Amino acid sequence: MTDTSDDGDYLVRVRAQVMTRDDSTGGWLPLSGGGLAIVSVRRRPVAINVLNGSENNTSEKIQNTNNGPTSTAPTITPTHMPKKRHEYLIHGKRITDQSVVLSCTIKRDFEYNKVMPTFHHWRTGEKKFGLTFQTAADARAFDKGVRTAVDELLEGLVITYPVNETTDSDGGDDVFMPSTKGNDSFTGKGSITRGSDQFSPRTFCQHCRKHYLEAENRRGACAVAPDPVKRGVEIISCIPCAKGMFYHCVKGSEDDSEDEFEQSFEQIVCSCERDDKCGRRWFGLAFLSLFVPCLWLYPPLRATHWCGTSCGLWGGKHSYA
Repeated sequence: MTDTSDDGDYLVRVRAQVMTRDDSTGGWLPLSGGGLAIVSVRRRPVAINVLNGSENNTSEKIQNTNNGPTSTAPTITPTHMPKKRHEYLIHGKRITDQSVVLSCTIKRDFEYNKVMPTFHHWRTGEKKFGLTFQTAADARAFDKGVRTAVDELLEGLVITYPVNETTDSDGGDDVFMPSTKGNDSFTGKGSITRGSDQFSPRTFCQHCRKHYLEAENRRGACAVAPDPVKRGVEIISCIPCAKGMFYHCVKGSEDDSEDEFEQSFEQIVCSCERDDKCGRRWFGLAFLSLFVPCLWLYPPLRATHWCGTSCGLWGGKHSYA
């Protein structure tokens, strides 16, 4: 494959090995000989043509039947006004020889699957691709970038076309085109539909990396934003001690433990995987509670915090990036 364009901005960039589906064996094989690649999710502007009426310089002669003077009338011909819109694509370039091994546009039939912590795959049309990440943190970052691209793609399908007004300075008739509002909808797996006639401007959150409406930005709207009340609950119930034990004594691979302190306590304890880490975590927590009894305060305090967050009293808010 050849690199056709390097324009556009990046939503995420990670290192991974690009895989392709082998339907004959039912497995996944390295694409184009394998090798580590820089894989990114790109946002690239594209121009769409909006049809409007305008006056052409050519005119059509109209002969008066009463042998009067010849008059001319303007001919209305369609012209195209470009309006910017974005497309999103997954782009992969091999590190060793800088050759492009992956260029896949995210379309309406895009299906994304997280099979393992370090292996994700997707399907668009008849093409199937996969990525083997070096770390679980890279996989989570790439998944967040793909979700952002899909959300923006759904929002971008709602387009409002401008009014085209032409004023005749010679006192002739005014020619205008009425406003037309696009009401496109996205339909994919599971009959997901997104479309509306009116929408408010959206802002990008620096914590969850998602768009949000400022009018709906209340407490508890952002799950990853700083929450002083939740932090206080964890300190009172000595949750940092439990997290430290999980990090040093019950951790799995080095990659999985890098983001341990960024997750909530429920995510760490209740992360049921196919290995024995879940059982080891519960056993370690029960053993630690014998020496740190304040851990038993966490369930009622966390339930109280959850009720307050549901009512909009506590919790983190989206913050403008």
